[in-house]
Amino acid sequence: MKNRCLLFIISFAFFYCNSQDLLVSGKIINEETLVLSNISIVFYINQNIAEYTYSNEKGMYNVNVSNLKNLDTLKIVANGLGYKSNIKEIIYKGQRELTNNITLEEKPEALKEVVLEAWEKIKVSKDTVTFRASKFTDGSVEVVEDLLKKIPGVEVLKNGEIEVNGKPIDKLLIEGDDLFDDKYKILSKNLDANNISKVQVLNNFEDNPVLKSFQESEKVALNLMLKEDKKNVWFGNINIGLGTNERYEGSANLGLLKKKVKFFNFTNINNTRKLAIPQVRSNSTITISKYQAEKKIEKNNNTIVNIDNLTNTNFSDNEDVFNNSFLNSLSFVTNLSENTKLRSLSYYSSDIIDKQNSSFVEYFVSPEPIEYSEENNINIKDIIFATELEIKHYNNKTYYKYDFSFENNSTLKDGNLIFNENVINQEQEDNKHNFFNHLNVTKKLSENNLLLVYLYHGQNNTKQNLTIHPNIFNQQFEEEDTQSLVQQNSNSPLRYTGISTELITKLKKSEFGLEIFGNYDHDKINSTFLVNNQVSVDSLANDTDYKKTNLSARVRYKYDFSDKFKLRSSLVISQNYTNLNNRKEDFFFVNPAISFTYKKKQSVLGLNYSFTNNIPEISYLNENYILKNYRTFSRGLDFIEPFKSHNIGFRYVYKNYKKIFLINSYLFYNFTNRNYGTENFITENSNFIDYKILDGGSLLGYNISITKYLSSLPFLIKFSTNQLWSNNDVLINNEFGITKNYNANYQFKCTTYLDIPLDFDLSFKYNYSKGQFSDQENSFDYLEASLNSILELSEKWKIQITNDFYYINKNNFLFTNMKINFSPNGNRWSYQLQGSNLSNIKDLTNINISENQKRSSSFRIVPRYILLNLKYRF
Repeated sequence: MKNRCLLFIISFAFFYCNSQDLLVSGKIINEETLVLSNISIVFYINQNIAEYTYSNEKGMYNVNVSNLKNLDTLKIVANGLGYKSNIKEIIYKGQRELTNNITLEEKPEALKEVVLEAWEKIKVSKDTVTFRASKFTDGSVEVVEDLLKKIPGVEVLKNGEIEVNGKPIDKLLIEGDDLFDDKYKILSKNLDANNISKVQVLNNFEDNPVLKSFQESEKVALNLMLKEDKKNVWFGNINIGLGTNERYEGSANLGLLKKKVKFFNFTNINNTRKLAIPQVRSNSTITISKYQAEKKIEKNNNTIVNIDNLTNTNFSDNEDVFNNSFLNSLSFVTNLSENTKLRSLSYYSSDIIDKQNSSFVEYFVSPEPIEYSEENNINIKDIIFATELEIKHYNNKTYYKYDFSFENNSTLKDGNLIFNENVINQEQEDNKHNFFNHLNVTKKLSENNLLLVYLYHGQNNTKQNLTIHPNIFNQQFEEEDTQSLVQQNSNSPLRYTGISTELITKLKKSEFGLEIFGNYDHDKINSTFLVNNQVSVDSLANDTDYKKTNLSARVRYKYDFSDKFKLRSSLVISQNYTNLNNRKEDFFFVNPAISFTYKKKQSVLGLNYSFTNNIPEISYLNENYILKNYRTFSRGLDFIEPFKSHNIGFRYVYKNYKKIFLINSYLFYNFTNRNYGTENFITENSNFIDYKILDGGSLLGYNISITKYLSSLPFLIKFSTNQLWSNNDVLINNEFGITKNYNANYQFKCTTYLDIPLDFDLSFKYNYSKGQFSDQENSFDYLEASLNSILELSEKWKIQITNDFYYINKNNFLFTNMKINFSPNGNRWSYQLQGSNLSNIKDLTNINISENQKRSSSFRIVPRYILLNLKYRF
């Protein structure tokens, strides 16, 4: 026994004497001797990973490498985005300390060259933050949108739009290429998340290579990286689902991603509450910031009529949507040559929706409140067909981008309404056509001079026919036949074109830009009002013709006081020529803007102010009343009155991705001297709205979100709040007053990453709104809560149970949904059994509050159903 103990002691002493620690430290710089932060340094002992670290903001690093034995080979590898790898090998000879300074050589890298090492969950390299998808995936993740909701700092809004640290993304790329432009929801809502290996946040993103080499960008984008076995081969999946209550869904995805060509085809058909039209509708009008170099201007259709005035619910999963939807999209991008790229997107989408609700409406007006009831049943058929074509060419410091798109949108709405026990039928037929053209040219004249030229042309045409039966306006039109009908036909064409030329000069610490801009808009509203298709009511007919010509010069100036503190400013001088129904007027405007930004390594502090003169749109200028739905008429002004607005904003952002600690906050205040307010004359049967020039209003808003990863638990938590106050003048039934509205919400979210086969997504949201007009005040609040439990029984079996809770108007509503997934190992087939609304809630009551109105609505809920899905991946 003593001999064994002696042998053990000798062996331990021998190992200890031969296994030593080495303290390695040094500084990392580039060829210009500038220090480099966030450079990864990996240490290998005999080709096995031993330690890793990152350089700090001063370029320094130090790490203790353990278990080194004499004559071991120690390899040190330094990597950073935009730099060549630096590799150094040494033979360990017993030393205790080693100084190893590293100089990295610059090398432009493609996005796909960013390497995420096997042990890393998140990697920060300059402006790129890379997330390993498998570390943020659980049994609830099916499509890309589900995955993005798990990524810290990424927010998927209710309408599907994506923000990163409070800033809307510019692009959603895949393998570094843009296939969908602003229609990226087609990709995020349909691509199988199982194909994704990494998600990259690209800060200071710029798609234009000439601009990228010349100036900093404030844009942000996301890039999806595919798994290696999905590259250079056809891949996709086919999904078929059938269920109770005649529920069905089916989808087919097909993709090919090669170096020279990328291709996607998405098809989806369902009646399980997944709408198609919202996936292809982008943001409203795309505008340009005061400091943004590359531009894209597209204007919206002027939509007048809308019989779908049902209030929206606050449901998170479309529980009240009865639909039959279809979507097919085809997109590709290909390299025509080394410097020329072609992108195309075509899609067809269709939604057939059945809406039903009953409402009780109260208007708090003098001398007595006005009340009425509605029971609505609206059938909607909405179809969009569109195609886009984009060509990019880069040649000898010049970048060309041509963008063409065409969209056709036809909508039919058939509404049956019981209004105070009176049966009314409304039928609305819309036909919209949009045609857009854009040409951007960017030329680098020299190292310090850049020329930008932008030309655009667009045409929109909106035709709307509204028929109401019976004629509920018979008293106003002295019509004795109560069974007659009224019909309104409207046409709203818009043509606009413009050109912009800007010269930017860059000095040592400053940047100067001079832009000359000109545009022309021609807008019309033509409408007729008929009784029984015969009698024309001239007082309800419109023939509004509105022309606007703008000539302006914009001066931009940027000055960098230091690497941290920067000033930006702009001054726009414009001459505006208007022609409203052959009445010509000229307006001269001066619009200044200024902003200050203070940036540190992980935080940004910004303050901005702008002053803007505004000219009204045509929707404020129709001379006669125009019918919007069965009870609402609207009339504009017959003259143009410009109004001024002041905008002040403050923003603070903190980003520490290594520790996953993120803060995003924004405070803004807007006020105007005068505004286009409304004078409302409300009765039980009708609402007449007249636009008036009233004293200006104000808008104050604040939002903050804090995201933190608690590694000791481990939980990812997020707290956010949004606050909004508004004040506006208004006239209601000859009573003048100030409307005051306050809206707020407080939200808490928690996602767990437990080392057990059970994880949770938990959220609470409290909503509060208050409206005040004259001596009337109304308030309303409600609570939302959600618990998503994900149980992984094995690699084959996963169960997800989701409970959504609503507390509204002292009533409790609990929606329970469940999914059981079975994925056999090594099998391309997978199976899913899902149950929706297992608690079988039939209807839900919601309340909407404004300053002078309260609407209580009861919605029909999609009944319980069970659905079996079969998916085949290839």
